[in-house]
Amino acid sequence: MDIQLDNYRITSLKFEKSEKESKLSVGHGVAYQEEEAKSFVIYFEISLPVEDKLLYISYIATFTTSKEVDNEFKESHFPSVNAPAIAYPYLRAFVSQFLLLSGYEPQMLPTFNFVKMQEEKTKK
Repeated sequence: MDIQLDNYRITSLKFEKSEKESKLSVGHGVAYQEEEAKSFVIYFEISLPVEDKLLYISYIATFTTSKEVDNEFKESHFPSVNAPAIAYPYLRAFVSQFLLLSGYEPQMLPTFNFVKMQEEKTKK
């Protein structure tokens, strides 16, 4: 099966003053749509404290496949490990550039070991 990152985009962005003390939060997952049998979406939700503000971002990356996505594919490592590892660097670059171009110190989101995250999820 051939797999390709088709597109990625920010679906929601909020950058607002925050009174609360916050920490970086990054969540991700995979979504499938029955009407799009040859594609799947990796999504990320982040919140990042920046000085006295909080940056919230929802981000999706759409992958297309040469064959229909079946249960065997869904249970493989690609949608839970490889695809997030492919999509995440684009989000990291966006965050850094957004902050820099907005007049703030650029921040680089941390790297993640998606293999280790999947192993921990499987143990639970």
